Amino acid sequence: MGLSNREISSILNITINGVEQAKYRIKKKMRIEKDISINDYIKDI
Repeated sequence: MGLSNREISSILNITINGVEQAKYRIKKKMRIEKDISINDYIKDI
C-alpha cells in the first residue's frame, strides 16, 4: 500500500499507536520476523 502509520491512522480513525499494535499482532500471527515489513512479505507471495 505504501501508506505511513499516520495516514493509516487517519483513515481508520485510530491512534498511531493502535496502528503499530495491529501491525505487530498481524506479524506475530503470520510469524514474520520483526525486520521484514508486511508490504514486502505480501509482495513476495
